[in-house]
Amino acid sequence: MSVALHGFSQSLLTDIFCADCLSPDRSVWFCYRLSCTDFKFRRWSKMKELVAEGNVGELQKYFGSRMEFGTAGLRAAMGAGISHMNDLTIIQTTQGFCRYLEKNFSDLKKRGVVIGFDARAHLSSGGSSKRFARLAANTFISQGVPVYLFSDITPTPFVPYTVTHLKLCAGIMVTASHNPKQDNGYKVFLNDLFFFIFVVF
Repeated sequence: MSVALHGFSQSLLTDIFCADCLSPDRSVWFCYRLSCTDFKFRRWSKMKELVAEGNVGELQKYFGSRMEFGTAGLRAAMGAGISHMNDLTIIQTTQGFCRYLEKNFSDLKKRGVVIGFDARAHLSSGGSSKRFARLAANTFISQGVPVYLFSDITPTPFVPYTVTHLKLCAGIMVTASHNPKQDNGYKVFLNDLFFFIFVVF
């Protein structure tokens, strides 16, 4: 398997959005839009339908509680709302992780991070590991952090190996491992004295 590793130090433009969409004056609109919809409006129409029906029970499944880090990072079904893996929750998680790294690594903006992803895709929600990895990369880049983003699907061990090999601050692997195909996950690795740990924040 041959996988290229691309280093980005300037704005990473994707077919999804560009980093300046995350500027503070647009963040409220952007987060609301991402929590309910994707670029094809699949999720938005479903949420509108549930609200119109007054289906509080079903809405609770999407917005009742946030995902939490477990022993192997975040894992949940891909879909709308704060309890699922989607554009908003990936961006928010990455913003939190970036803040954590800024507090704990004074050289973060010099060393950077690596991001890998698996082959998962969920057509009904528009989510995919590749999309989530690119969103995470864009979030770091918007804060001036260099990102090494794998160009193709990547085995999980490649990420911690790359952290050590390139002496990076951290790595992210977008995968739900053995979970069902509708799920996705966000694994975090730190290089702390050559010791990898999962971060809980």
